[in-house]
Amino acid sequence: MGQNPTYLDASQKAAARTSALYQKAVGAYGLAVKDYQQASKLRPRNAVFLQELATAAENAGNNTVAANALERYLQVYPNAPQKKQIENLIKTLRQGTPSVSSGNGG
Repeated sequence: MGQNPTYLDASQKAAARTSALYQKAVGAYGLAVKDYQQASKLRPRNAVFLQELATAAENAGNNTVAANALERYLQVYPNAPQKKQIENLIKTLRQGTPSVSSGNGG
């Protein structure tokens, strides 16, 4: 039994669109990383900039920048309420392990 050509075509188009949107999102996160790096250079003790830098870097797949930003965040805000979770996230990022599940077991 063969596959339905209409279904196959629709599936391939959806996969191509998804891939294009993913690449666009990663590119946008990369630009956000640059912007937050600049902002955190101008205001190195701004905890919000450091948090946002870490989030953007992690989403862009740049674990090193994300971990560094979180370490700087904890230097600026050593009594952060979520300090233990941040320390665990830094360890995870340093190990190169994804910290967020994709929902499909990955």
